[in-house]
Amino acid sequence: MAGDYGERRQLKTARMHRTVVAGFVVFALLLAAVMAITGLRAQSTADQYWQVAGPPCPSLTRAAFQAQPIRPDQAFRMEGVVFARAYGYSSCGELPAKGGLEALVVCQFTNPGVLAITTAAGDFYFAPGVGQPATVSTTSGTPRCVMASNYKGD
Repeated sequence: MAGDYGERRQLKTARMHRTVVAGFVVFALLLAAVMAITGLRAQSTADQYWQVAGPPCPSLTRAAFQAQPIRPDQAFRMEGVVFARAYGYSSCGELPAKGGLEALVVCQFTNPGVLAITTAAGDFYFAPGVGQPATVSTTSGTPRCVMASNYKGD
């Protein structure tokens, strides 16, 4: 009696389908891994861009700020913080929260002259000076200003 070749063909086709499906699953997993790694690298690069080191900006009292001949007339709000500058350009971002802290709001300035920062904790004044870059980061309502910036302007 002759063998049933139709049954062998069905087994061979089923095996081929399983192989193709397994290949797609492996491809999808590899693609997801590559995308995750690329995303982590991009986030790490973004974090490095926003984390600026430099000497602290000179801070001013309210009276010293009001006595300044330069007025910060360019103001904007970011995540509940008001940033005001006299000159130049600004670029802001937010770093994700770490260790139970709230997110870090960061603004980089090309040439602010003077800065007035208003948070829930109060008003803060800094005088990096004309022509000097500055970066202000705020967490828990307290701003920190350094005289450096990665942002070069528009």
